[in-house]
Amino acid sequence: MKQTILSGLFLLMFMLVGLLNFGTVEASPTIVDFEIEIELKDGTEYEIEYAMKSSKIQAKYVVPREVALFGEEALPKVEAFFQKVNVIPDANKEKLIAEALRAFGIDVKDVDEFELDVIFDGDKKLTIQKKFS
Repeated sequence: MKQTILSGLFLLMFMLVGLLNFGTVEASPTIVDFEIEIELKDGTEYEIEYAMKSSKIQAKYVVPREVALFGEEALPKVEAFFQKVNVIPDANKEKLIAEALRAFGIDVKDVDEFELDVIFDGDKKLTIQKKFS
């Protein structure tokens, strides 16, 4: 009898928590297509591209003083960049620019142009185009 009452109370608490929506966590949107290009005043360019097409991932990582990487070889570098920069649809654009520059070790005073285009699942988009000079 005691066990039945405890089981009933547990079930009731579980249902209340579900009704109140406690414990629900919304997943971050998945990046479907990503491209960033940063051009410095001296002409140096940084470029990362990432795209999920069907079940395949395409990637490109071209950064000065590093070997250019493409396809699966580029994925670890691209994923490391995503870990450093919080790329979400409603990101603060100035903060995102600062995070991206920091990830590459670029001083903002050296930047001529910054471009970012991202498409997330659900067709959410984020676009930044900024000329610094």
